[in-house]
Amino acid sequence: PEMQLPHILSSYRLRWGEQFGLAGVEAARCDYCAPPLEDSEAKRVADTLYDKFDETEFIEECRQEINRADDSDRRIDLDSLVKWAGEQQRSRSGFDPHSIYWDEDRHAEYDAQPAEGRQYEPFLSRAVATELVWTLLIGSSAGQHEVEKMGEPPLEGAEGEEAKVVAQLVEMTGRSKEDVVEALQVCGGETNAAVSILLGQDDE
Repeated sequence: PEMQLPHILSSYRLRWGEQFGLAGVEAARCDYCAPPLEDSEAKRVADTLYDKFDETEFIEECRQEINRADDSDRRIDLDSLVKWAGEQQRSRSGFDPHSIYWDEDRHAEYDAQPAEGRQYEPFLSRAVATELVWTLLIGSSAGQHEVEKMGEPPLEGAEGEEAKVVAQLVEMTGRSKEDVVEALQVCGGETNAAVSILLGQDDE
């Protein structure tokens, strides 16, 4: 059985790799021995991942990875981060591209300072790390998301970025588009709460 494990892992990478940002997706596509993955099993794995996912821990790991002075084996490329942040000026995400850098005037928000010679490289406070992750995963910063949520009527359909969120939740939870939209309405657009409702329906 242990000889089959790499092929089984390839099956999971093929099904959920791009969705969850897993490594090895390209290699998995070349694994012709990967067994077919049943929809029920794929959903069980996704449910487990969501159940075990710790948003605070994930954000903190991203922050520490970006802020560390050692460049060896980086999982987050700083040049790519700078490029992405610059692109936010042309988007409606609400993310401030300059916030990824150390700000002496806001030193109280940091728990450390950049290493010598790295003052002009990305260095995040916890608040900015949270905004960054929200923007990457949801499409708008946490602050912008709250403003939009207060200023707009309840979600009646799905257009633009909302359509992407709905499509992702349909794929993740296996529920219908109507169920997803209804759950988002109930939760005021909060995706994590909507996922909990949608996954909880299977236990009833």
